[in-house]
Amino acid sequence: MAVADWQGMVHLIESIGGKEIGSISSGDARASALAISPDGKLLATGSGTQAIQIWDLTTRQRVRQLRGHQGKATSLAFSPDGRLLASSATDGEVRLWSLTHTAGDLQMTNDVSRFGGNPPQFSPDGKWLAMELEG
Repeated sequence: MAVADWQGMVHLIESIGGKEIGSISSGDARASALAISPDGKLLATGSGTQAIQIWDLTTRQRVRQLRGHQGKATSLAFSPDGRLLASSATDGEVRLWSLTHTAGDLQMTNDVSRFGGNPPQFSPDGKWLAMELEG
């Protein structure tokens, strides 16, 4: 489990027992969105800096930064195979990023200005991405 605090730290906590097993300093930006990859190797964090950081959970080092949103990241979701990351932000955009390429190629962007509060969710086979729109 990953929990962000107000000082820019992300605490890594065992899901059984609740023991803290480490932490990651995300700098001066408080994480506003978190997601752990299905294989448990990567952590994605979003913040008000408009950048999404990808962290290696073994080394606790940042391995990639994704830029493109013009607002605070509000939700993140990995695809079931861990090859894609969906992000949404206060700019009203939902973006789909490829994590298999070094550059983190942007695969899709869609302006969904009425995006709801629930994070995007991939179908179990990874072929569909579901989002809630506000009424």
